[in-house]
Amino acid sequence: MILGEVAGGYVLRDFYTHLLFDVASPLGEVTVVPPPPGSSYQFAVIGALVAKLGYRAKVLNLPTCRRSTIAKVLANASGELVYVGYAHRLAYAGPGAVVNPEELTLENVRRVARSNTRYRVMWEKCLWGDLQPREVVVLGQLPEALPRLEVWLAERLGRR
Repeated sequence: MILGEVAGGYVLRDFYTHLLFDVASPLGEVTVVPPPPGSSYQFAVIGALVAKLGYRAKVLNLPTCRRSTIAKVLANASGELVYVGYAHRLAYAGPGAVVNPEELTLENVRRVARSNTRYRVMWEKCLWGDLQPREVVVLGQLPEALPRLEVWLAERLGRR
């Protein structure tokens, strides 16, 4: 379903498992992985920022912490991966970058679950996170991390 269009920018589509910011001539593909139990709508602004940089962006919808659901949604990931917050601890799909890094704590999971008004979930299940080291580059907090994200994407996709 088409949700909207920005003239000369992107078309926004909702596929339930993810939002797609479709750019006419993309420089590459980027998947934004929000922290579970976060919905794609909560983190759509990050997809819009990536699309504004010229990349086709998917923002995954991870409204639950059920491992089977996370695995099913992560199957839609393609291109470069940008994790938000503690997402790389619960929904790791491979090497990538982290924006707005934060620890996997009770308070952080509760905050994300509370702001996900579209779904009511048993967020306590989210605390099973894998604490093994992950291959990620921490870019920092947005909006200050936006130039670093732009450089990281350009380097990963051979644009620099």
